[in-house]
Amino acid sequence: RGRPLRRVRGRLGPAEAAPGEDTTATAQEMAHDPKNDEQLQQQQQRHVDCDYSIPLKSLDGDLSSLAPMSGAAAHTSHASSNNPAISALTARMDAEVPFQTSELSTFDACIEAADAMAANDSGRTPRNSSGGGGGGGSNNNYDSDAAAYGGFDRKTRQRICQVSFATVVFLYCFGPTLVPKIKKFLKSQNFGDFVPSVKDGKFMGRYPNSLLTLFYPYTLLRDIVLDQPIAESDVPFFWYVHKSDYEIGKKVLTDCYGLTLVELKDYDSIEKAQRMNIVSGLSRQHVIMSPHIRQVCEIFTMDNFGRMFAFFRHPLDYELVPEMPTFPDKDNYLTRLLSDVHEGPIEYKQLGIAKKVVYVTTLVGKIDRMVDSIIRWGKYWGWSFEPGKDESCVVDIVDKYNPEETYIDHESEEWKKFYQDNLLDCQLFEQSDAAWRGQIQTAIPYDIQLKRAEPSEDEEEDEDEE
Repeated sequence: RGRPLRRVRGRLGPAEAAPGEDTTATAQEMAHDPKNDEQLQQQQQRHVDCDYSIPLKSLDGDLSSLAPMSGAAAHTSHASSNNPAISALTARMDAEVPFQTSELSTFDACIEAADAMAANDSGRTPRNSSGGGGGGGSNNNYDSDAAAYGGFDRKTRQRICQVSFATVVFLYCFGPTLVPKIKKFLKSQNFGDFVPSVKDGKFMGRYPNSLLTLFYPYTLLRDIVLDQPIAESDVPFFWYVHKSDYEIGKKVLTDCYGLTLVELKDYDSIEKAQRMNIVSGLSRQHVIMSPHIRQVCEIFTMDNFGRMFAFFRHPLDYELVPEMPTFPDKDNYLTRLLSDVHEGPIEYKQLGIAKKVVYVTTLVGKIDRMVDSIIRWGKYWGWSFEPGKDESCVVDIVDKYNPEETYIDHESEEWKKFYQDNLLDCQLFEQSDAAWRGQIQTAIPYDIQLKRAEPSEDEEEDEDEE
């Protein structure tokens, strides 16, 4: 409030004339201008209720920022010098007496009155009017530092600092608690395209960072067709959902192929495997088995991608293992699991994510063609049967554990209701059936993968010439 004092004092009379300059004409013009007289009368009438009694004694506070200018500069003639408020202010400034905090309300009112009269004399816009914004040129007289702060006066800068500080304190105190809750709420409401944020070191995979948010964590799985041949650092991942899938897969992989299994049935074992970076010590002769697809995908890294294979079946034949999570909504279980939308409505966007998992990242098996599917897996990975074992080993195990398919009349009300409730899972099953047929030609045996990866004779000659 110190700087406005200097402005009031400067406006008590006209600016000092330069040596030899005649100001009489200007004063006369103003005196005989009826318009100026009418405006001055209105301003004085508007502030007639202002309390001009400003005490000059009993000062118990010292506001150094309100220290007035020297008394010599305060003696200027003005038509309004008979105003008691201006006289009191002038006398107090001459005495260089600081103002108390208790006097500021009265003082502010007097400033407004004096400022309005000074504005009328000079033809400028008063500082409190709509045309005199904080960044205007006239305000520089009130706060000479405003230009250095984007045109904001001192009071505005103080408010900005106070709000900024309060915001920082609020976020520091309550941010760690509120942010997870907000994210959980938005995700539960399926708000827009709410997806994880991309962070280097975590959201990695086969695509650039900008493409990871929707399909993560499946980006840490190899493309079954395009990413051939299989790298030595790739880790097989058998994802099972149903009881017979687990029993058949475990027996075949150990008894027929002699592979080493790493079973991750619960979240604690998955977390431990991720913390130990267990995939860095695995190869094609090790197979990770788990029903928790999304959590297991996150243990793979850019150095050790996963390659997934799994059985798919019609929704009528679901027999989930006990380790599988349960969802509030019981419809379209597999689509909800793969898209990570466990409750609320799901649409074709979620079905699209689930379909991409099937035909891009999964070497598909079918329960009605289990033997053929397992033989294809072995050739794709380059696995060999244990000594004394052959395809008959696979046939015997499948015959023992393979479940029978469920048949139902498609004209019955029961089927119509089931199909309506599980439409997306039925379409996902059709996608897996199409992927299985396509992989007859695209899922190439391991030895052929290696041969095709070798440079041709023409390529070798070009390299020699270079």
